[in-house]
Order: sequence, then C-alpha cells, then structure tokens
Amino acid sequence: MKLESPYGMAWEYLRTSLVSRYARAKQRSEDGERGASAVEWVVITAVVVIIIVFVSFMLVDVLEKKATQACNAINTAGSKNAGAACTGQ
Repeated sequence: MKLESPYGMAWEYLRTSLVSRYARAKQRSEDGERGASAVEWVVITAVVVIIIVFVSFMLVDVLEKKATQACNAINTAGSKNAGAACTGQ
C-alpha cells in the first residue's frame, strides 16, 4: 500500500490558505479596508507553508533512510530465517 506524498498535502494547504487569504483581502478592499494587513497575512501564510514544506522534505528523507535500514535488517535476518523478506516497496 502506497501512501499519498506529504508534499501534495503541503501544496494543497498552501493553495487553500492563499485562496482564503486572497478572498479575505479582496473583501476588505471592497469594504474600504485597504492597507498592508492583507499583504502581511499572505506573506505570513506563505512563510509558514514554506517552513512546513521544508520540514516535510526533511522528515520524508529521514523516514525513507530509516525504512531502508529496517528493510536491510529484515533481509539480513531473512537469510538466517527462512520466510523473512522485505522488498523495500
């Protein structure tokens, strides 16, 4: 079973957040509330999402390395015990 990539979820969060912030900023500008606050919210959201994407890249790399180590350990043990095998998929 293959799980969906966490990168897709991060990009979807970014897209949803930015669309939401844009809609809120557009509504405020129509109501006469113009200013830097809308831009600040968009920038803050973008920075937070960039941090989330960076952390998810790092987390996936670490998890892949640990999974490979575990698979190699299973395969090594499998050579001693019949029936134990890890395909790494």
